[in-house]
Amino acid sequence: MKTKDGKIVIKNKADEHFRPLMEVPVSHGQSRFDVPVAIKKQVENAGYELRFINEQKYLKDSNHHEKDWLPYTAELFDSSIESTSSAIPGTGISADGRLRRGDSVLAVRPKSRGDEYRAIIKEKNKRNARKAAESQEQLKEEAKRNGFGTESIED
Repeated sequence: MKTKDGKIVIKNKADEHFRPLMEVPVSHGQSRFDVPVAIKKQVENAGYELRFINEQKYLKDSNHHEKDWLPYTAELFDSSIESTSSAIPGTGISADGRLRRGDSVLAVRPKSRGDEYRAIIKEKNKRNARKAAESQEQLKEEAKRNGFGTESIED
């Protein structure tokens, strides 16, 4: 619950536990989805990429994401780090070590896997562009055969 000036009001201990799931205060020019620089560096140096995914959909799909994203925890990158026993208020990092923003959770996947997905998408786009160009040429030829002038058909 928020007050008129936008501050989050904690009514009881149960609410304190869920504070990381609430909105995280941000400064001017920042986004709630900005990832702390230390986490960005840690993940990028390990050869991974970051993005936020919908946590409820991830959990509903039996802890599986169709594009191979896994929720981030520091333990994934440094086995000497253990999850904290309680949430860190105001940061969005919860007791299980996940970085949450509303119903989204920070996730990681290997850059190589991301590159594979991007290559697939790029190839599909090329194929679709070729099909569109072929269809356009067929339509122009059909118009010529049926006696329509091509002056009004743009190249």
